[in-house]
Amino acid sequence: MSKRATLAGCLALALSLAACYQDDTTPNSPPVLRPRITVRLTDAPFPYDSLHSVNIYVVRIEANTAQDTSVDGQWVLITQPRKSFDLLALQQGTTALLGEGEMPAGQYHAVRMTIDTTQSLITWNDSAQTPAQVNWHGWSTIYAFVEYPVSVATQGADVVLDFDVGRSLRYKYYGKNEFDFTPNLRAIDAAAAGAIAGTVTQSSQGTTSPVPNAQVSVYTPYPGQPDSMSDNLEATGRSDQAGHYKLGFLPPGRYFVRIEEPFMPSLEAVVTPNVQVSAGQTTPLSVSLPQAGGGHAYIHISGPTQVGVGGIISLYAAVGDASGHPVYPAITWTSSDPVVASVSAPNDTGAAMVTGRQAGVATIHASTTGGLTDSLIVHVVVLGSAATVSIVPASATVAVGDSGVFLEAVVRDSAGHVLDAGASWSSSDTTVVFVYPCGSCSGDRALGRASGMATVFATSQGKTGQATITVAPSAPVATVTVVPGSATLTGGDNATFTAQLRDAAGNSLSNRSVSWSSTDNSVVTITSANGPSATILAQAAGLASLRATSEGKIGEASISVAAPAPVATVTVVPDTATLAVGDSAKFFRADLRDAAGNLLRNRTVSWSTSDPSVISVSSSGAQALVQPRAVGSAFLRATSEGKTGQATITVH
Repeated sequence: MSKRATLAGCLALALSLAACYQDDTTPNSPPVLRPRITVRLTDAPFPYDSLHSVNIYVVRIEANTAQDTSVDGQWVLITQPRKSFDLLALQQGTTALLGEGEMPAGQYHAVRMTIDTTQSLITWNDSAQTPAQVNWHGWSTIYAFVEYPVSVATQGADVVLDFDVGRSLRYKYYGKNEFDFTPNLRAIDAAAAGAIAGTVTQSSQGTTSPVPNAQVSVYTPYPGQPDSMSDNLEATGRSDQAGHYKLGFLPPGRYFVRIEEPFMPSLEAVVTPNVQVSAGQTTPLSVSLPQAGGGHAYIHISGPTQVGVGGIISLYAAVGDASGHPVYPAITWTSSDPVVASVSAPNDTGAAMVTGRQAGVATIHASTTGGLTDSLIVHVVVLGSAATVSIVPASATVAVGDSGVFLEAVVRDSAGHVLDAGASWSSSDTTVVFVYPCGSCSGDRALGRASGMATVFATSQGKTGQATITVAPSAPVATVTVVPGSATLTGGDNATFTAQLRDAAGNSLSNRSVSWSSTDNSVVTITSANGPSATILAQAAGLASLRATSEGKIGEASISVAAPAPVATVTVVPDTATLAVGDSAKFFRADLRDAAGNLLRNRTVSWSTSDPSVISVSSSGAQALVQPRAVGSAFLRATSEGKTGQATITVH
């Protein structure tokens, strides 16, 4: 089994209700239009190169108009394929037809797929195509909540079931040489779906190369806090051998995208916030994974962050010296809680094995004798079939416009054990109580929109729990506090401030309009304002106040701006370079410092070359991109406030 065998593909069932079916059994009767549904199966890149096939036998697919499906409700049969599909044959956009059927008009909240595990089979990629051991954990019916309920009119609609293969089949999760089947399925309206696609690369010693098998994870924002990343994982994917990836079937909205290569600890992860997905559009997002340490001494841990009780995962650590170059010192590994997860490094101190002992959370630390240290949080979980779902708290009172209440779904098996299982969330009346649509979240935030009462549902594996939320009228803003309340800046500095709104009882208020202003724009200018947050630019020496106003209440921060220190030295980094004609362009930077050696920012820098026929220069601020053109040597110069630094570049 390859060390890189961590699943992250996607199996998508596209339910395309397109053309309408006309019943012509009675020649003179008016035509009866019934939406006709086509179900197709596809799979994203699947990184198990040691497997020959992954065959899942699909029996039937059904849909339900009920929000609470605990007692089955009205399940409508869509199609009964009753045949096996090899997921490994359905990659890079290839699809397989599952079948066709009709669906009555209505609003559908849930979809379920029934499989026959006795006829499903995974085989190894050996000469005998040996069957792999699979623990199906009693699964036969897989449920998916439709994140945005689909209203199926007589002309039809499109629904997509996204079966995340990467989180559905886990190898050696409990320490045995077998796969554990823990299905992860979500459903969305295809007409409202978008995608994210791009290329993952890395740069080393001036050479850019693709990063295959990079893990791409799409997270939703934290409920009620759009600028904070939550733990709610919307979708996952992997880059191919050319570094390309594409995650489709994403509901419209803003996301955080984390891209990493978990088995290359010398590369840092990149998290991109505020990635906007629009219906029918593919959002481009390409990243270059930076070298760990950024040219400084470092130790960096990478690897999986979840393991089952009794299972073993491998973690890897990379170490760099003061210049960021890889070194291989002895590494000490420890666990914050060996009762939950123990760690050992029997062969290579750069790699450690973590064993899950009991359900819980432990922090794994790696350190060197030189004082470098890094840590990774590992969750040890128990998997199983859900018997009950409850929401904590079961009831709550919120006010219109406040921060709402965070609800947690507690999923238990028949023995009462708490399971590591997400839930889908919905509200009986979204005009009164809004919950963020999520197909598999352990918790969600309920926000009051209007006075009244509504029921919030959490559904996992076909079991549903509920909570009653009462919404009171909104409380007026009583105080506005700007944080920090004061700041001392230097001309050219940027700083961010936040307005905290509270009612008369001291309760925090959110979702209120906030306006920002400066008492002296010649001293302090507001460069961006986003609700309760504002970023300013210190323009010139002097005093000014930054004010935040909401519902007639004002808070302010006092800002003192000192004159900027003049540039004393300019250093071009690196100060020498040898390039070859035809090489890729190379980055250089200018470090500006004052007389005391402090690094200066937000200064104007101009770049030039002593011989444009040898090198060409394109620049942006303190960075320049140099392209070798012809054999020879030239100086690259950077100038700021009359001070100049230079680098010698030789082209051969």
